[in-house]
Amino acid sequence: MGGASGANLIATAYIFGGASIVFATMPFMFAILKGILKANQNQHSASIGKSISIAYLVHTFSCIFFVLMIKLLDKLNQLSSDYTIEGKIFEIFWTRGKSEIFALAGASGSVEEEGAYLTLYAIQLIFDLGILFMPIILLILAFTYALLQTKKDSYQNNYTGFASWLAISLIVVILLYLLWAKIAGVAMFMPSSDSVLSLMQKTYIEMLNLGS
Repeated sequence: MGGASGANLIATAYIFGGASIVFATMPFMFAILKGILKANQNQHSASIGKSISIAYLVHTFSCIFFVLMIKLLDKLNQLSSDYTIEGKIFEIFWTRGKSEIFALAGASGSVEEEGAYLTLYAIQLIFDLGILFMPIILLILAFTYALLQTKKDSYQNNYTGFASWLAISLIVVILLYLLWAKIAGVAMFMPSSDSVLSLMQKTYIEMLNLGS
């Protein structure tokens, strides 16, 4: 499985790994942004709740569709391939470190393999940075929503009202994120010992180790 075979495995890993991230994030983001815009026009809480529900429905169907597609591809390729996308390919995608990835792919370090690895590394880096900045994004979302609600609340347009809305927003945003991560982790075929949250924790630990 050396040479071109190793390059093909690594290339397949970044193609399907990148696709899993797209299916697990983009439909949800578009649905939630569309819902926020609609909720901005209609301030009723039922409208906001409906928008969130639709976003999670879209998210769930998108992830289920991707999972079924991968399982179907593995079923179709089981006679002509000695590895599965769900197993070998995603194992390569979620592995970090050049030597570890080359060992899994049976790569020998050819030019094609080096090029495939650079592309895989770029996608992994973008995803890891997204995970790294996710808490900041969640905080900004909670802060913005709390600020908007405080301005609309004619009875509590003060610091106390803002603090109350911020606390509520933070709790809601964290719970929604945990639900999103749980569903997304299935579609991204993460190792059984990992999750989006554990990956976030590992990323922060590695960052702290680099800084020390």
